[in-house]
Amino acid sequence: MTSPVPASPPAASSSAGLATPRGRYAQVRRAGDLLFVCGTSARRADNSIAGAEVDAMGTTRLDIRAQTRAVLDYIAAILASQGASLADGVEASVFLVNMNDFAGFNEVWAEVFTDSAAARTTVAVHQLPHPLLLIEIRAVAWRRSAAPRPWSSTPNRRRGWPWRPTARVARSCWETAHSGRSRRRCGRLSFACRRWTRRASICRSSAPRR
Repeated sequence: MTSPVPASPPAASSSAGLATPRGRYAQVRRAGDLLFVCGTSARRADNSIAGAEVDAMGTTRLDIRAQTRAVLDYIAAILASQGASLADGVEASVFLVNMNDFAGFNEVWAEVFTDSAAARTTVAVHQLPHPLLLIEIRAVAWRRSAAPRPWSSTPNRRRGWPWRPTARVARSCWETAHSGRSRRRCGRLSFACRRWTRRASICRSSAPRR
């Protein structure tokens, strides 16, 4: 009969039901539409290690497949808290204690990412924070923020041009119209001012014609 090997010392679990970070860092941080997930291991909320078991004879068995699956599940849960999923991943860095575990890790990775996966880098490291940990993964995902952009309601947004003309541009358009220059030249400037200022409409209506 086997039982999970606890990590010491015990600590409280995080609000998301995952292991509490052992340091002053965030599990995930958003920067615009990018989500940066910290290095995640197979440590559970009760500080036991998934894929690390000891039998009745006291022999410790470490399973790279179980640890890899647990890490990917934890990353999926972290991304889900931000409204994202593993399918939104764009980059992953994998740290293995032993490159002999690469085949087992790669097998589970292929099971989870059946279609398209994030760009991946896998390296071997000397050790991880706990001697029973075999793998750690950090990830970057892209998910559009739900926060509205200040220009999201502008008509120019549909043209992919979220630039709002300044008062200086509007005045330049108006002055060009009333300086005796051609309407064609004025029209180039008024394109930037259209629907935004009254001077733009004055420019289009009162510009001299040739």
